[in-house]
Amino acid sequence: MVNWRDIQDQAEKFVFSYKDAKDEDRDAKPFWKDLMMLYGVEARSVGAFEERVRIHGRPGVGKIDYFAPRKFLIEQKSRGKDLDAAYKQAMDYFDSLEEDMRPRYIIVSDFERIRIHDLESDGDNRVTEFHLVDLAKHVRELAFFTDEDVQHYVPEDPINIRAVKAIGKLYEAVKDTNHFTSEEASRLLTRLVFCFFADDTGIFNTNAIRQYIEENTKPDGSDIGAHIDMVFRVLDMDDGRNGDENVRPSTMHSALADLPYVNGGMFYTPDEQRKALFSSREMRDMLIECMRFDWSRVSPEIFGSMFQYVMDSNLLEKTKRHDLGAHYTSEENILKVINGLFLDELKAELANAKSNEAKLNELWEKIAKITLLDPACGCGNFLVVAYKELRKIENEIIARLYARKDKQGAAHAQAGHSRLEFGEFDISNLSKLSVERMHGIEIEAFPAEVAKLSLWLVDHMMNMELGALFEKPLRKLPLKEQPHIVQGNALTMDWEEVVPKEKLSYILGNPPFLGKAAQNADQKTDMLTVWGKGNSVGVLDYVTCWYKKAMEYIQGSNIEVAFVSTNSITQGEQVTVLWPLLFNLGVKINFAHRTFAWTNEAAGKAAVHCVIIGFSTFDREEKTLFDYEDIQGEPKLAKAKQINPYLVDAPIILIEKRRTPIQNVKPIAFGNMPNEGGFLILSAEEKDDLISKDPATEEFIRPLLGSEELINGNGRYCLWLQGVEPEKIKRSPEVMRRVEAVRTKRLMSTRDETKRLAETPTLFGEIRQPQQDYLAIPEVSSENRKYIPIAFLSKNVIATNKLYTMSGADLYDFGVMTSLMHMAWIRAVAGRLESRYQYSAGIVYNNFPWPGVTRKSDLWVGVEEAAQAVLDARAAHPEATLADLYDPSTMPADLLKAHHQLDKAVDACYEKKVFKSEPERLEFLFERYQRLVV
Repeated sequence: MVNWRDIQDQAEKFVFSYKDAKDEDRDAKPFWKDLMMLYGVEARSVGAFEERVRIHGRPGVGKIDYFAPRKFLIEQKSRGKDLDAAYKQAMDYFDSLEEDMRPRYIIVSDFERIRIHDLESDGDNRVTEFHLVDLAKHVRELAFFTDEDVQHYVPEDPINIRAVKAIGKLYEAVKDTNHFTSEEASRLLTRLVFCFFADDTGIFNTNAIRQYIEENTKPDGSDIGAHIDMVFRVLDMDDGRNGDENVRPSTMHSALADLPYVNGGMFYTPDEQRKALFSSREMRDMLIECMRFDWSRVSPEIFGSMFQYVMDSNLLEKTKRHDLGAHYTSEENILKVINGLFLDELKAELANAKSNEAKLNELWEKIAKITLLDPACGCGNFLVVAYKELRKIENEIIARLYARKDKQGAAHAQAGHSRLEFGEFDISNLSKLSVERMHGIEIEAFPAEVAKLSLWLVDHMMNMELGALFEKPLRKLPLKEQPHIVQGNALTMDWEEVVPKEKLSYILGNPPFLGKAAQNADQKTDMLTVWGKGNSVGVLDYVTCWYKKAMEYIQGSNIEVAFVSTNSITQGEQVTVLWPLLFNLGVKINFAHRTFAWTNEAAGKAAVHCVIIGFSTFDREEKTLFDYEDIQGEPKLAKAKQINPYLVDAPIILIEKRRTPIQNVKPIAFGNMPNEGGFLILSAEEKDDLISKDPATEEFIRPLLGSEELINGNGRYCLWLQGVEPEKIKRSPEVMRRVEAVRTKRLMSTRDETKRLAETPTLFGEIRQPQQDYLAIPEVSSENRKYIPIAFLSKNVIATNKLYTMSGADLYDFGVMTSLMHMAWIRAVAGRLESRYQYSAGIVYNNFPWPGVTRKSDLWVGVEEAAQAVLDARAAHPEATLADLYDPSTMPADLLKAHHQLDKAVDACYEKKVFKSEPERLEFLFERYQRLVV
């Protein structure tokens, strides 16, 4: 019987031993010999290396890297080589073999990847590929080494989700059945999860608690609560293994006696009043269901996201975590914060240290002193990932300091692989890092408990990795070191009481976002507490409170900070309110990620467009900016001289609202504000019905367009009665009915201004209709488009207040307004409605730096001609709406080409022929803006 758990354990060691293998000639044989030995198979017993074979139609003899007749064939390549080419070569060998000797499986590898072709499978499993680092997950893919049935690896996310749903059911049942408070239920839940995790990861003997519960409790569940309580009590009793007195009764059940002493406050708090736990068949079944998940496969860094499901399932007094502005995050995105804040620098130092003992020890001492604070830590995700990454660096330092050639493995030594000095070396106190240096503030009890648990668990996981380096188990019990997670409101407490700033290295996290409209009464009180009155701070997002608190806290220190935030604090009206206040506190932006889609691991996944801002009270020597051409893609890194509040490498400028443009260009204005209760507005059906009943009304029915109608082509109409003689209006009973309805609606308003409009019920509330044909710019449009769709409209088309209008616009105006230069400016400074662009006259248009070219010059004419080509390309698709034409997935090639030519023409007007990227465009525009306004 194959022991797959042992094979998985050995696979982890194998991965470590061969993580640097790369040369086919040098490394292939030991690699495959040792890999087969994991399965108890000697390579020479089932096949042969370098099996000679004549390839049909070719001279000479080929060599199969490894061939096990009728079973499998291996073609090994050096790291980075083409596996498709390797497979073609392997199939040439396959075709040259006698038919009764041909194998079922073809394996190709470049050491980093292993790809398996099952030639007898026609389904999704015909080709399986995985990275060497994931070997432990995929050991059953190679079960044919031992003639066992292959079992294909199934991604674990569904298991994680099922596990946490089971936990959620258990949590609800505990609260409903036992009348536990949220704090009591969360404490019970974290204790249970610790036990589940310990059962599967070597803290306890494998499945010790599960077996105890299954074998010693009654099927009806009547005694399940008593046994769980006993387990908790035992885990809080000293077992004498650490030199202290053994206080456990000698009559204790042997399974309980074998459990280690945990302590650390996990299973006891001084003020705790123990309640009777659950006692039903249903509760026992739910508990055992949770225990049957393989918790070793649930990484501590996603615990917070998993427990988010529990918190969002109408738990915690039915309070949704979203009300607190939480957005749980993926490890990938957390690393964006940590890398820029300190991790990239540490990794560079590690690479530079190589095997230099003095440099490695210096770096070790440095990381051992790093102390972190997450002042909105939630379930601890940021602290967990940061601690894990620091421990990974420490483990690598230890590996380099204690590594030596394995004298017993000549082949490995010849291959250049290093092993560690094993022997009786005591590794229990080797790590210098401690979870005690992880500090957090969390407003809710449950996530605060989860944060502590997650940090303990990641500490254990990293201890296991450290132990694996020495092929020794490392279990640090009892828990003597505790993370410092404080429950409370970070905005009303003194952070110095959590951790004195002279002991702190970095602040990081993902504080609640919440725009002004989403803030509840308590949060508005917090805003007032932090910001005070005045300075228009009412427009600010809730997250800005953490910026103010952090800047006040780090005064006179070298502490650096990095927060995830909504991109709205770097755009629109918030910039000119927030950043002057932060500049007064000495803020310096040292690195930033410009707008990207912030994904997370929690069910439901918060879809938010975010930025990351790293700041301090001092300038770094080297600043970095990360820009995303695709907000869901990978960023491009660029060095920056200085980073302004718009996250552009450009002068520190604040774009203030202006009533008029900064240059002599045509003004734009809001369209017409109906404010008539919908009674003067008609759908296409209502328009047709009205005209059929009263044909005379057709002369004062006009098309009505806002952003939605302009872009998507949805037809609306209006009764445009400006200048229409009263007797004409009175001839139509339906028109008069609508006019009277407008009058009544306005009189019912609580606003005096609206009541006064009842005196003119035939008119829109505010009229700003252009007297010439005009250019229409949508106020709101999708952020997914490369170009905002703008269009020329007849003066007879009525524009609503959801359009901006440029009366008398010409082709040159259209060309510049629809160019990438203007689009870059919009993306940088415009406000957002949710994540969509929100165009404005005061901030965006009136501050836009137009080119300084002479009217009708060659450059001007070049823009006009290119602009006309864009309009011609649109006209070639008469059935398409602007939404169709400017959808990135369906944009016609001729239109895209025309826009590219227009972009080149406009770029040329800015004294530069080629801009390589949007950041380069913005740097130029901000510098030009500064010249124009100064």
